[in-house]
Amino acid sequence: MAGIGKSVLAVRAASENADAFPDGQFHVCFRDATGRARDLPDVLDELLSGLGEPPAPRAGLEDRLRLLRRRLAEGRRLAVLDDVGADVPVDALVSGCGCNQLLITGRPRFADLPGVRVLALGALPQSEAVAVLTGIAGRTTADAGDRAALERLVQFCDLHPGALRALAAQLTAKPHWTPARLADRLTDPRRNMLDLLRVGGLDVGESLRRHYAELADPLRRALRRLAMLRARGISVWSAAAALEQSPNDAEDLLEQLVDAHMLTVIGRDDDGSFVFGLSGLLLQVLTDEAERTEPEGVRTAVVGRVLAAWEALDGTGQETREPPGCMAARGIESAGARFGTRLVALTRPLPAGPFATSAEFCRAYVRELRAAVGRPECIAEI
Repeated sequence: MAGIGKSVLAVRAASENADAFPDGQFHVCFRDATGRARDLPDVLDELLSGLGEPPAPRAGLEDRLRLLRRRLAEGRRLAVLDDVGADVPVDALVSGCGCNQLLITGRPRFADLPGVRVLALGALPQSEAVAVLTGIAGRTTADAGDRAALERLVQFCDLHPGALRALAAQLTAKPHWTPARLADRLTDPRRNMLDLLRVGGLDVGESLRRHYAELADPLRRALRRLAMLRARGISVWSAAAALEQSPNDAEDLLEQLVDAHMLTVIGRDDDGSFVFGLSGLLLQVLTDEAERTEPEGVRTAVVGRVLAAWEALDGTGQETREPPGCMAARGIESAGARFGTRLVALTRPLPAGPFATSAEFCRAYVRELRAAVGRPECIAEI
């Protein structure tokens, strides 16, 4: 995920292993300061310059790649290729690097490269997250306030290193704020928590939005609609209903989102299928995107289908008949989905969440519905 600390770790690893590369090391970033991908010929020219190739007119990518392979076959250097995109021909570099080593960071996993060792970064352990937060802010745990408030802070930002830096910057810039006050502001439903994670040039929300914008349109649309349930844990049955796909197709799409570092696998459902995790930070970004781009009524339809699918599971997670997602994939609209959509339209506002699972959202909605049944229009509809 964007802002998780890939570049920082790569630079530190390069520095700590400098003695192993007597011919030097260099760092090349494949994105500019705004996060946009740089033109590949410019990046390759910078690589060639770092390898000692004198500037000269070059015909195209193949000419540059040929020179790079020739230079990489000489000496022993470490090249940090930072924030590399999926469209970069990294395999052409790896195959000819000789005794040189490449340390590559990026969102693709690069698992198909010969001899690659993949290290996937995730959230920090809670104790380390608290230490990072207080260390950057220049406060000890005792000075910063009670431990419970610090733990609330790090959990609320998903133990995400970039978000921890932003929270530390807030505490540093506002010494009159305690961790408890900052945590209260982050959890205030009248505020957008991403506003508090934007400090100077550090903008966690913008980094996540850029990551989201790089996805193919079907994946972006799927994320927006999954986020409409406000659930941190997404089951395959709920994704199938929300996206109007078969369970198999929905699971394949969820796996694509795992490969894109937008979701994680956090467990298994009662039927043995995986449960996929959506971070609270990304959930806020996707909620904002859905409100900005999705037509009116889409969330009502999505929630209606998911409620009908949950009812088909008998509210227990055990499937009792074919979920509406299967029927939608065959072009058949279920009566349950239509009724679920009509009930959703009666209960405003929809539960806000976030919720631990899709089923928890459905249970929260049923509670809202029970509270609404006393209204004359709801009684008439039912």
